[in-house]
Amino acid sequence: MKNISIILHRMMKLNDKELKYECFKMALSSGVLTSILSIALTSFAMNIIRTMKALTYQNEIFILTCIVAPIIEEILKPLGLIFCNDPKEHLKIRDWAFLGVVAGTGFSILENSFYFVSTLTSKGRELAIAVIVFRTFTTMPMHMFASSLTGIGIGLWKRRRRWITPLTFSFSIIIHSSFNFLVISR
Repeated sequence: MKNISIILHRMMKLNDKELKYECFKMALSSGVLTSILSIALTSFAMNIIRTMKALTYQNEIFILTCIVAPIIEEILKPLGLIFCNDPKEHLKIRDWAFLGVVAGTGFSILENSFYFVSTLTSKGRELAIAVIVFRTFTTMPMHMFASSLTGIGIGLWKRRRRWITPLTFSFSIIIHSSFNFLVISR
């Protein structure tokens, strides 16, 4: 906790360019780190869902991929942006959107790596390459776009326009859920 307060204190003294760079690093690293936490929480939720004996396998997959995972991921991905202290409001809303994109990119890189390794060890190299190419051109842009919305929401929250923030998070969850639904319904 002491490290966070040191970082925040340091960020308060940064100029515009330095602040953006520090926030960029925070967004990227938090995107990567929250991917690990998201995988753990989603796995935990999967174990709980599987204990519900009345659910079919298809219903389990639907609940996990279209409800649980989008909520967990869209709340966790932009967490690092909360620590981007901008007391003089150097950061514009477009900067917050960009920081959201960066967090989504970091998240997606690690998530895609996890899927690549998992597919490589269980299904082989050819399918693993197909999975990583598919996810890079579909899932990664979805994560980037959804996180840009939450980045905007956090930026507006910091500017005291807090009523919009729940809407931006809700839209990002809906986009993520819709994307996952399209993927599993094929």
